[in-house]
Amino acid sequence: PYDASGAATYDAMGIVGPAQVGGWDADTDLTQSEFDPHIWFANDVELSDGEMKFRANDAWDASWGDTTFPSGQGTNDNDPNIAAGGGVYDVWFNDLTGRYILIPQAEE
Repeated sequence: PYDASGAATYDAMGIVGPAQVGGWDADTDLTQSEFDPHIWFANDVELSDGEMKFRANDAWDASWGDTTFPSGQGTNDNDPNIAAGGGVYDVWFNDLTGRYILIPQAEE
């Protein structure tokens, strides 16, 4: 078991960057898991080719990126931007580990 009692918890988590509609100015919000406050998700997120990061509380004091897509692990330490590919994805992010995965969804 992992003791996360001293870990930061966040009120909001989102995807930011030109790969999503808000650019660097507005996030695509993720939903916090009901069973774990460190797991965040969103379904059917539409992305275009471009850069993105995950960030907490609509601010830059906590953000995660990496050099791999569609999955990887950021460290919240001035990480690089994620080079996203266009498409529709289910997105999962863990703010404790920095791990993320974007699962492509079939287009109808």
